[in-house]
Amino acid sequence: MPRLYGRDGGSQGTAQRLTVCRLPASQRKVHGSSGSSGPVGVAQGTHCTASARWGRRRACVCGSFHTPRHHWHPAGKSASVPGRRLASGPLQGPEAGEPAYPHQQPFSSQVILKPEARQIGEFFQTDAPSALQFAVGIQGGAEKMAHLAHLLLDAHPPSLDNEDPFCIITLDLSNAFNELSRQLIQDVLNGRASRDYALGRIKEGDPMPCPPGVRQYRAHFETYYGLDAHLTFVGRDGSSYRLASSTGVQQGDVWGPTLFCSGIHPLLKAILNDSDLADVLACLFSDNMQLFGPLSQTLKAADLLRQTFGEVGLRFNPADSKVFSRAFACHEDGGAALWQSIQDRYPATPLERATEGIKIVGTPIGTDDFCTGVLEKRLAKIVEDLPKIAVVQDGLIYFQLLRSCLNVRFHYNLRCAAPRLTSLVAGKLDEAIIMELSSYLQVPSLGQSFGDPPDIIAGTSPE
Repeated sequence: MPRLYGRDGGSQGTAQRLTVCRLPASQRKVHGSSGSSGPVGVAQGTHCTASARWGRRRACVCGSFHTPRHHWHPAGKSASVPGRRLASGPLQGPEAGEPAYPHQQPFSSQVILKPEARQIGEFFQTDAPSALQFAVGIQGGAEKMAHLAHLLLDAHPPSLDNEDPFCIITLDLSNAFNELSRQLIQDVLNGRASRDYALGRIKEGDPMPCPPGVRQYRAHFETYYGLDAHLTFVGRDGSSYRLASSTGVQQGDVWGPTLFCSGIHPLLKAILNDSDLADVLACLFSDNMQLFGPLSQTLKAADLLRQTFGEVGLRFNPADSKVFSRAFACHEDGGAALWQSIQDRYPATPLERATEGIKIVGTPIGTDDFCTGVLEKRLAKIVEDLPKIAVVQDGLIYFQLLRSCLNVRFHYNLRCAAPRLTSLVAGKLDEAIIMELSSYLQVPSLGQSFGDPPDIIAGTSPE
C-alpha cells in the first residue's frame, strides 16, 4: 500500500507514516470539482478516517485538516475556526517517496495571524528597562542596537584611576533555538510558572509576563511542540538510529524567534532586578546578548545568567563570549591584571579579554584600528567578488547584479559604524566599483564622469 509521510507535533521533521485514503470509487470525489474523482479523496458529508494524529488536528493526505468541529476542504473553500481564518487554496500532498510535507509551511503561514508587531516590540522595550530585546517587533533592530552600544561607550570615557571601569560583555548562546526548554515557553504562554526558575527568583505559581497577542497562539505551540518528535538518522552503512527531539523550536517556524525571545525574557527580568545589578543593561538580538555596565557587576550578571540559562537547557559559547573595555588600553598590560582580579571571583564563567574591540550584531566596536581592520576585510571580500559577475554578457543583468548584490553588501556597515571610519573604506569601494564598471563597458574614461578616485577618497570631489 502506498505510504506518505507526515509530522507528529515535534521539532525538525518527523517520519510518521500515513496510509493513503482508499475509499470506494463511488464515494471518492476530488475537492472543488463536480463529478470528478481521483485516487485520494473524502466522501461528501463524511470525515476521512485515513488521517494521522498531528497535535490537536488531523492531517489527511487529501490535503484536508480535521479538527473536532471542522473539516476543511481547501480547494476554493474555507471554513472558519474560532479566532482564526483559513485561507483558500489547495494543499497538495507530497509526491510518492518524498519524506516531508511541502504544504506544512503554507498552512502555518495561512492559519497563524501575526499580532501587531509594534505591540510586541514595545513590550520587549518597556516591560523590563534593564533587558531590551531588539530582534522581534523592532524595525532595524540590529542597527539600533549597534548605535546604542556606540552611545553607551562614548558616555563612559575610560580612566586610569577607575578600578571598576565601564565595559561590554558579549555572550552568545550555543544552539539556543534547538535547546531551550519547551516547558519554559509553555509556562510563559500560560502566564504562570509550573516550577522554580531564575535560581529561585521565580517561584512555582508566580505570574510570568508574555508579549501582548502572543498568548492567543498557545494552541499553535501545543500542536507543534506538545509531543516529542522522533527523528530517524540513517548512516552510510545503512544502519538507522531513532532520536527523540523534545527541546527547542522548529527551524523555519514563523513563530520561532518570538517564542524564544518570550521564553527567556522573564528570566532576564528576574536576574537583572537584583539590587546589586542596578547599573547593568542587557541588550539582546535574539540569542546574541550584550551586558553593559561596571566590570564587576556585568561579570556577576553573566555568571548568574549562565546558571539561570543552564536550568532551561541553554549554554554559552565560550569562543564568542568576550569582554571589552576602553580602559584596558590605558594600562600597560592591556588591563590583564585588572581583569584577572575581577574574574577570579567567578571562575566558572571564563571570558576572553578583548583588548582591541568586539563585534556586536556584525558591527565592530572598539579602537579605530580594530574597526578599520574589520571594515577592510569586508571590503576585500566585496572587491574579490566584483570580477566574478563580469561573465554575464547582458549589460542590464550585470548592472542589476552590481547594484543589488554587491554594492548593497556594505550598506549595513555604513549605517552602523562611525562615518569617520567608514568614509575611507567607502571611497575605496566606490573606486573599485567604478573601475570594474569601466572595464566591463570598455570605457576607460568612465571614472572621470564621477570624479577622479583620489578625489573621492580624499572627500574633495566637487560632486
